[in-house]
Amino acid sequence: MARQQASGSSRPKRAARRLWAVAIAAALVVGGAGAWGFQAYESANAKAASASDSPPLVVLQPQIRPVPPDAPSPTAEGVAAVLDPLGENPALARFSGVVLDGTSGQVLWQRDAGKAMTPASTMKLVTAAAAVASLPLDGRLTTRVVAGSSPGQVVVVGAGDPTLSAASGDEKTFYPDAPRLDDLVVQVRQHHPGPVDEVLVDESAYQGADFAQGWLPDDIEGGFITPMQPLMLDGGRLDRSRDESPRTATPALDAGKELAQRLGADPDRTRVGAAPAGAAELAEVVSAPLRERILQLMLASDNVLAEAVGREVARGAGKPASFVGAVQAEREVLAKAGVDISSSQRLDSNGLSLDDHVSAETLARMLVLATNPAGALRPLLDLLPVAAATGTLYERFSDLVSGQEMAGAGWVRAKTGSLDNVATLAGATADQDGRMLVFAFLSNDGATWDTRAALDALASALRGCGCR
Repeated sequence: MARQQASGSSRPKRAARRLWAVAIAAALVVGGAGAWGFQAYESANAKAASASDSPPLVVLQPQIRPVPPDAPSPTAEGVAAVLDPLGENPALARFSGVVLDGTSGQVLWQRDAGKAMTPASTMKLVTAAAAVASLPLDGRLTTRVVAGSSPGQVVVVGAGDPTLSAASGDEKTFYPDAPRLDDLVVQVRQHHPGPVDEVLVDESAYQGADFAQGWLPDDIEGGFITPMQPLMLDGGRLDRSRDESPRTATPALDAGKELAQRLGADPDRTRVGAAPAGAAELAEVVSAPLRERILQLMLASDNVLAEAVGREVARGAGKPASFVGAVQAEREVLAKAGVDISSSQRLDSNGLSLDDHVSAETLARMLVLATNPAGALRPLLDLLPVAAATGTLYERFSDLVSGQEMAGAGWVRAKTGSLDNVATLAGATADQDGRMLVFAFLSNDGATWDTRAALDALASALRGCGCR
């Protein structure tokens, strides 16, 4: 896993992201009626009734306990007593933060909450929220191959699904439940008369530039991004077994060449070209449902997948599938849901741009709507990493000195964000009285790895708070 370099380097670089993992722990889960709940695993040892040397059986008894609807709200004074000392930590550097009551939206604590800050990957909350609010969560993307304009020509038509995989045989795809290039190959061979001599790549599903303002070209080699084109294999990774593998700078063309090679055509003849109107369909594969793709991008903080989902939001809103179209669509969709993000500056849908800016208050207000059991944004909470258990929070929320887990472990759900000198965290947790609290903590100009621990401490303090 790539590591952030020293702060004395000559240009900003990206902090590392971790592929999601799942730990068997006291993991926060959601109750069936849409209310928050928590699952605790209790061991019930069978009564020793035998002279056998075998140890007694351990029985797991999962219990879902919903958050009480009448849980008392903490006072601002009580929250300040807990957070003010932690808020003085110099590791927080230039800091903006806010804590809101998840039911009423009341401000319980804040530090420069309206300040425009670099959000890093907490910006993905905006993209995921817009998708949840405006698109069917069972929606899928279809990558097609159609007949070309000459007998030996076929055209692969990209749909904006970056999860399409080059994995063959029993090899696992990088993205779970992803479609496979080999399935296209099998279908083309079944339905195309005669040999395939040439493969064209139709990129018309996306418009505009394929590389955003504020992205660094070196991030392609660094494994954080690839040019956004509507056809690619395994997110453009050159090594599909690695999350932060170097990416290709020509993902659509590379995918077309790989298809050509597997069809027995000359990959050097592969080029960009439009599918003929009314062309006969030869093959198709479909992506995993949108909900699964959002979950994957949130847990792994996948930049490419986030941008692709942003373009889905754009198409759903009748906008061009471009950086500008996605940003406009997300703003309009969230405004209809009651979230005003007009004060933010957004150049992409994933937060990788160094020119993105958003306030802690904006992120927190959006998350308050997500805590409403009947709200349009309610599914968003299910898609967040869990502290010390899943995704980019898997290795966090522990005291590095003592090795002990923090109070937030297994309880805090939050989206992380990391760039050089940027660390952010935004999510929700229940306090000790069972009241849902929403928070957004954004730090700029600090030492990213030290700042992360300071942010985790703030969120854990909320979980441990009995602040009535």
